[in-house]
Amino acid sequence: MSHSPSRQERGEQWIERLDKPMLGLAAASVLLYLLDLLGWFDGPGAHDVFRTIVLLIDLAFVADLTLKTLCLGPAYLRTPWFLIDALTCLPVLAWFGSGLPLLEGVQFARGLRIFRVLRGFRMLRFLKAFPPFRHLQTASPQCEPTRNFVRALYVGVLLATAVFLGAMAAIERSVESDFKKQTEQRLRRPLSLAELRNLGATLSPPAGHDFLSFSARVNHEIRTVYFDRHPLERTANRIEFYLVLGALAGMLLILYVLFYQMQDVSFGQLRAFLLIVLPRQVAEYFILKPGAYAEKHRMPGSILFMDIYGFTKTCEKLGQDLETLSSHLEKVMDTVVNELSKHDLIIDKFIGDAVMSFRGGPLTKGDAAENAYRMVQAGLDASKALKKLNDPYFNRMKIGGTSAPDCLIGAFGTSTRISYTILGDGVNLAARLEQACGQCDTDNLFCEMTRRLCAERKDILWRCWGQIRVPGKAERLNVYEAFRAADLPDPAACLETFHAGLTAYQGRDFARAKELFALANQQWPGGDKPSRNYLRWCDELLSQGIPEDWEPSLRTQKHLY
Repeated sequence: MSHSPSRQERGEQWIERLDKPMLGLAAASVLLYLLDLLGWFDGPGAHDVFRTIVLLIDLAFVADLTLKTLCLGPAYLRTPWFLIDALTCLPVLAWFGSGLPLLEGVQFARGLRIFRVLRGFRMLRFLKAFPPFRHLQTASPQCEPTRNFVRALYVGVLLATAVFLGAMAAIERSVESDFKKQTEQRLRRPLSLAELRNLGATLSPPAGHDFLSFSARVNHEIRTVYFDRHPLERTANRIEFYLVLGALAGMLLILYVLFYQMQDVSFGQLRAFLLIVLPRQVAEYFILKPGAYAEKHRMPGSILFMDIYGFTKTCEKLGQDLETLSSHLEKVMDTVVNELSKHDLIIDKFIGDAVMSFRGGPLTKGDAAENAYRMVQAGLDASKALKKLNDPYFNRMKIGGTSAPDCLIGAFGTSTRISYTILGDGVNLAARLEQACGQCDTDNLFCEMTRRLCAERKDILWRCWGQIRVPGKAERLNVYEAFRAADLPDPAACLETFHAGLTAYQGRDFARAKELFALANQQWPGGDKPSRNYLRWCDELLSQGIPEDWEPSLRTQKHLY
């Protein structure tokens, strides 16, 4: 059932729609005020048209204030926007105050028309669009930042109004005071009627009541002479015009700085902070699309887990020297993360001495094969860089990587805290393969799909380590070690001999397998731990016999340190 908006909701909708037109009307009102200062509407016909237009604009602002007060209620009256809107309505008092003695003192600025320039404060409504202030609009009125913002805006608007109106009054008084001083000096000597007319004075009051009177000796007789104030007003208008123009230019400059310069600074600081606490790709994506945290994408992905060998033993060795532990761990993680970032992997999280990363989703470019290849490259490069670092405590890592055709990538968590991550069975398998590296005596293990996706890449060579069973998986898995082709002096001999031994082992020809694994260990540069493990297992099976439930797979444990 569709919801029918209430009268208040309809009123709020109208207020929202009228906000920009009223801002344009305020700009038009200020422009008319400036043109009036320049004397564009001094002619009788033009002046009547000008007064009609100005009256309609004044009434529009009164209607806007009335609508907001009725629809938004007392809460609106406590906001600085009410103060700004109320100031823009003050010029309408000139239409009701003409000739009233009570308001004659207020009408020092030609019937309160000077208050029209205060409509320039409507530009402050642009602050609502500025991100830091937009947040304050929706925050609780009781929170300290909101109270500070409201207080500062109130004080700023009132202070600017007082200073501006004081400046206008000072201009009026200064022009009149200078005129009086100059006129009194000229009237100290006797004047003829011709000289009096040259000064712009008359012996009878001019039409209206806007004049100044002085005593003077005219033709040897003390008379009261009168001067029309309109020339003084024109002089004051020219000064006022440049003052108003400068004030408006200053306000526009401030808004420009807020919206463009400070916004760039704020986003720069925000980006720098987010790059520390979030992966680079995630930080840059969320800055451009703040609402993207709600997006989730189902697509292929490649996941990499890396964990330091011997971290627990090192912690025991260092004891309470936590500063040394932290220092060396940070250097190692900096080295590893730098290599992962070079291959555009998203650093998902740090888990003690381990780091999880992945590639896939809308924040990275490339298909599933590209994701798998970059993941393997990143793992191998990170391992190589760590060995080159030659840290005395941490110089080797376990690497487990998988590729999965169906992952869910996006921001997950709670209503108060989220994390951009990847979910799916491949994530669990990658963690299990990383843990299995220690039991398989190898630096890396990858799944069958990763090897297939990278099959066309000639710079990476693969060795089937064999089969393992991991916790949570019912079937046996073929797992593979990845090597840089350039790192093996005789790749064919090293790999083919091991694979032949593995085939014999899985076929229960343990004597033949033992011979081949012994040869593979000799061919491998510096010896080969997996070959030596298979040699030991062959010896055990040959000496103790084959158990009834024997299978050519290693059952790994979930945690092994």
